[in-house]
Amino acid sequence: MTVALRGETKLHIPNVQSVITLPLKTASLEAIYQEIDKKYELFKNTWPNFSTDQKTIMLKGLLSDGDWTENDIQKGIRYLDSNRQLEDLAFGSIKQRELSAWRHTKTAPLQEQDCQAERVPVPEEWTDYISHITRVDLMREVRALTSFNRLNYADSFVERKAGDGVSIFKNHTHWYPGIEIFGEGIFIELNPEMIEEWESRDSVKRIFEGQLARFQQKRIKRGQVEIELYPRHILLHTFAHALIRAFAETSGYSSTSLRERLYFENGAASVLIHTAEGDSESSLGGLIELAKPEKMSLMLKRAIELTEYCSSDPTCLEGGQDRKAAACHCCLFLSETSCEWNNELLDRRTLHPKLSDDHLAFFDI
Repeated sequence: MTVALRGETKLHIPNVQSVITLPLKTASLEAIYQEIDKKYELFKNTWPNFSTDQKTIMLKGLLSDGDWTENDIQKGIRYLDSNRQLEDLAFGSIKQRELSAWRHTKTAPLQEQDCQAERVPVPEEWTDYISHITRVDLMREVRALTSFNRLNYADSFVERKAGDGVSIFKNHTHWYPGIEIFGEGIFIELNPEMIEEWESRDSVKRIFEGQLARFQQKRIKRGQVEIELYPRHILLHTFAHALIRAFAETSGYSSTSLRERLYFENGAASVLIHTAEGDSESSLGGLIELAKPEKMSLMLKRAIELTEYCSSDPTCLEGGQDRKAAACHCCLFLSETSCEWNNELLDRRTLHPKLSDDHLAFFDI
């Protein structure tokens, strides 16, 4: 039994799910459902009487004007058989579709009412390390309060569903209180070939895989499940924090007004830095202005420079807490509103080449 004061914040820790509105063409998950909803009145009374084969044939006929896969058709059948209740979606699968949308800008810009994004050139001196940059002129983020925890925070490293935690309702419901936020952002994807080369270095394996192993042990002691982690998780998370600090110096937004959104699905190593707050007319444009190649090059260099020194060195560089290694409140930690991982798995040595003689840094500029 745990004793706590009645007013303590840890008695009610909110679990907030965040989703970005994306064009249907690049996020086919809901496209099939919306097309079905448009034509549902045509067959809603006869649908329960059809056999499985008849349902497949009829749905293909109704949706013949779209480029739907067999998997999409089967999703549509399950959707209708469940009285149009959406399938449970894990946080990771949602992010996978977001990643597909940002990558879609490699071939064509996104120009929708709630999502406008366009690929921009990678600065020439950074092409070995960065494969893709997208300027997100407008994005709509929806945050919903789905549940809450008591005493302990929800595990931010595993996929979560809306039903996890203690329900905010007495009875089951299919809606949650939420808000919509319009903002801007910059999406950056690291070069996967360079990441594989970096992770194959003996020094990186020795230092960071050992650090990850100790972190896994701490998770087990806290009663959390063991998860799949690689050195790239430390690299990208540290890179995201350094970018936020660099952007905060120039964009007009404070670091608390910017958020990270990390993508590791299917071997990716990408991050979206976006505004945490905004109004119905989006934001001020200070962030997307930095996506211009000449300015982005300076921002990337500044992000790396900011990790070279810390006012708590040498204590910070030596790693006071092995799960955080070379990172502390003076150099890399961000507010809870900006960080997805509660300031875990950060290490300055992944970015700046002067911090170690063991070639631990990913960048060498």
